[in-house]
Amino acid sequence: YYGYCLMPWLRMKYPNLAILDYVHMEEWYWRRGGYARISSSMREITECTCVCSEHTKNILIKKFGRDPEKILRLYIGVDTDIFHSDKIEKGNCYREWGIARNKKIILYPCRMDHQKRPFLMLKIAEETVRRNLDVVFVAVGDGPLLQQMKETVAQRGLKDVVLFAGQIEDLRPYYRDAMVTLNCSIQEGLAITSYESFAMGVPVISADVG
Repeated sequence: YYGYCLMPWLRMKYPNLAILDYVHMEEWYWRRGGYARISSSMREITECTCVCSEHTKNILIKKFGRDPEKILRLYIGVDTDIFHSDKIEKGNCYREWGIARNKKIILYPCRMDHQKRPFLMLKIAEETVRRNLDVVFVAVGDGPLLQQMKETVAQRGLKDVVLFAGQIEDLRPYYRDAMVTLNCSIQEGLAITSYESFAMGVPVISADVG
């Protein structure tokens, strides 16, 4: 947001500088459109806005009156030479966290914030364990709701069911050991973690949004 606020100054200071931005989703619950709206307010300053999907492109055109000629669709991708199951030894996550081998790992990688609906993940964990005790949810990431989530897990007796790995630089060992990756986002149906998970051969359960 600070970067967008600097755009008019950047254009004034450096009139020949090419300025492009990348919008990967709209957020109607924040500033009536989120960065899709903020980007559109700077349409006279940027040369081009890149988006990650046809859906987002249509939002910019239909809702914010953007010029289709100034919107470039660039799909998100991952390096499949890096995100490849053959490159990572299996079992690292089990060993690091002392998870019993009979347990199936459900990976929840995201920022622990309202946008990602982490408390929905906890509800899913409760219901899943009620039906099948052989699963462990591994939440990878940091964020403003992390401490509250840990407290909720303790209150609901889920300490053996939901593990918090914190911020991890390399997610590949977690994808390698996971049975499935879970995405509960309120708006982002195809997060970058979905592409990484697919590249590692791990299926994704995702919210049908965006």
